[in-house]
Amino acid sequence: MIFQNNRLPCRIWISLQMFISILIILTLFRIVFFLFFINEMWNLSAENILKSFFLGFRFDARLAVIVILPFLLLSWILSINGRLFKKMWFSYWILIFSVILCFYIVDFGYYSYLNTRLDASIIGLAKNLFISASMVWETYPVIPIMLLIAVIILGFSKWIKQIHSNQTGNIIGNKKSVLIYILSIIIFLGIGYGKWSRYPLRWSDAFYSTNHIANQLAINPILYFFNTYLWRSESYDMDKVKEYYPFIAKHLGIINMNDSTYSLKRVIMPT
Repeated sequence: MIFQNNRLPCRIWISLQMFISILIILTLFRIVFFLFFINEMWNLSAENILKSFFLGFRFDARLAVIVILPFLLLSWILSINGRLFKKMWFSYWILIFSVILCFYIVDFGYYSYLNTRLDASIIGLAKNLFISASMVWETYPVIPIMLLIAVIILGFSKWIKQIHSNQTGNIIGNKKSVLIYILSIIIFLGIGYGKWSRYPLRWSDAFYSTNHIANQLAINPILYFFNTYLWRSESYDMDKVKEYYPFIAKHLGIINMNDSTYSLKRVIMPT
């Protein structure tokens, strides 16, 4: 059901509906993940389940904001009643949703295989595309999954058409429209920030527990993938190693310090 709007500018109303729609979809994906791996999730306490879902909801809200921001910022370029507007943004929503859906399906398979949510390490696994594709084909029901993807995308496309077809060009004063637009951006950015603190919501916030399964339930796989991708090349700073090696070696009681290998190997004789 599409609620009628008589007070908000159409673009803001579409943004709000898409934000709610995507957030509901991501929450459903989390529920399906929980039920799909219920044998593991069953061991979680009620407190862990609720906290993981709450954290996950905040991560999902951040992703939903990221998805709608291009529309919110760029949709003003074209007339909302124009054919190009509907065609361009319809394609955008379908493309983004298809990417999200594929990410989650890969995430399910990745978790069932490695017991961890999708991260950038999958790039290393996929370097030999032929071997990886063969493994996927032999392990998972690829054709039924592809059919399921097609059906879900078709259903989503009908939902998008319904949202756009129910919009009329509401006549709202320029000053009021600009004010609503600015407030909407501030609210959405606040939701995307995720925390009422100095630092925004980060992927590390999902790892709140010593329970591995509780942490995995809280993760948003798309945000987690891109965060781990950005940090994938992080390594130690060799200049810092050279600078602090003598101090660390002295602190540990290293007798034969080696400035070429920077070894911290110690030989301790039994007493």
